[in-house]
Amino acid sequence: MGSALLRYTVQFIKTFNGHRLFVQMDVEHQHFWTRNGFVPVKESGKPDRFRKIV
Repeated sequence: MGSALLRYTVQFIKTFNGHRLFVQMDVEHQHFWTRNGFVPVKESGKPDRFRKIV
């Protein structure tokens, strides 16, 4: 992915049995992840991340 496109990338996270799964998608697919139980996690100076609420 080109560096010009990085600002449009969003990270998603899900934990399976203590192992974290990070997914990077463009913002067009953000709706899919939020509909499937993922929520954004803000970190200072880092892109938005999404995590699953269980």
